[in-house]
Order: sequence, then C-alpha cells, then structure tokens
Amino acid sequence: MAKILGIAGSLRRGSFNAALLRAAVELAPAGTTIEIASIRGIPLYDADVEAQGIPAAVLELKEKIVAADALLLVTPEYNNSIPGVFKNVIDWLSRPPADAPRVFANRNVTLIGASPGRFGTVQSQRAWLPVLRTLRMRAWFGAPLYVSAVAGVFDADGRLVEVAPVAVAGGEAQHHEAHDDDEFAGGQHVLYFGGASHSETIEGGEGGDQRGGGHLSRAQPQAETPRAEHQ
Repeated sequence: MAKILGIAGSLRRGSFNAALLRAAVELAPAGTTIEIASIRGIPLYDADVEAQGIPAAVLELKEKIVAADALLLVTPEYNNSIPGVFKNVIDWLSRPPADAPRVFANRNVTLIGASPGRFGTVQSQRAWLPVLRTLRMRAWFGAPLYVSAVAGVFDADGRLVEVAPVAVAGGEAQHHEAHDDDEFAGGQHVLYFGGASHSETIEGGEGGDQRGGGHLSRAQPQAETPRAEHQ
C-alpha cells in the first residue's frame, strides 16, 4: 500500500488548504493512504537555535517524511509566491545539510493548493520548483490542481461541497474567471487541472522531463494584485 504524507502550509485553524488536504485523504484511491502532518510548533529558523539542537517538532516531521513513499505539499499563495511559514518548515527540515539528502533526495513529491484568488495557486506552485530542484526531489505533475475562489468550495465545517465542473477541451481545463473581490463572491469556482500527464526530476530546469523528454506545461496568468488572504 502506498503511503503519502500530506502537509498543509497554513497555521490558520480554518485553513482552506488544510481542508483541501482532508478532502484528498477522503478521496484517496484504494491502495493509497494519506497521513496528515502538522507544521504547528516549528519555530522560525534561527542558526542559534539550531546550534542548541534541532527542535523536536522538526525531528518528528523528518522521520514521518522518511517513512513515507511520497510527499504531498498543499500550498497557499501569498503575494504570488510561497507562504513564509511553509518555506520556513522546509528550511528547518533541510538542516543540517548532511541530513537533507536522507529526507528529500529522490523522494516523490507533488503540489496542490487553494486560494481565494482567480488563478488558484499557479504562481505559488511555480515558485516551489527551484526549492524542489535544490532538494533533488522527484516531482510529479500528472494532474496539477489549482483551486480558485476557494471560499465557496468548502462548507462552514471545512468539507468539500459540490462545485460546477470546468469545461475540458483538448486535455486541458478551460480557465473560467473567478474574482476574489467581495462583490464577486458568487463567482464561479475553478478546479483547474493541467494538461497531459508528465512526471519530472527537477534537476535540469522547470520544463524538462528527464525521464521521458516531456514538457511540464504551466498556465501563464498575469500577476494579481499582491495580497495575503486567509488561505
């Protein structure tokens, strides 16, 4: 049985990305289990703290990653990039440098995410690519998932609700606009999937599939107004 460790990069109790991770657990196919790990309790990275010993919460999370077959990162998007609290966790997990390969090298990883914005977490997921490459992870993007206008995707208890399906043509979902401004709160919710299936070893660039010669296709949205909303 495949074991995946899922980590949501938000500390907010009502986090949409934590809700998305819980939905992934419920929808996991037969033969696959997803364990949820928390980032709560991990301090801001400080070399002085590290000199006194790696915090227990970091050590515990490291061993959970090592015991898993793959890692699922569920990322919010703040100001078109990676949330600081999530990047901080990865920075801690990569310390000391001699232990980083044990935790990350050649480990399977994928990204999903949800945002109140109209483009989901396209920019945040793209911003993760250099990090995953540096850690020498094996990233899979068979079906990239960016959930936009997320406030209407989950109910008050954080459970996934029925949403209008996106139109699909030529293997790629068409991107319907879903505005994040208050006056557009009733806009269409987008579960935006990428195109053809590709897996990638992120060592030779963002677009190359070194195993199959494929190309990692990403949407090219215009940047939104910088904002860090509840995600």
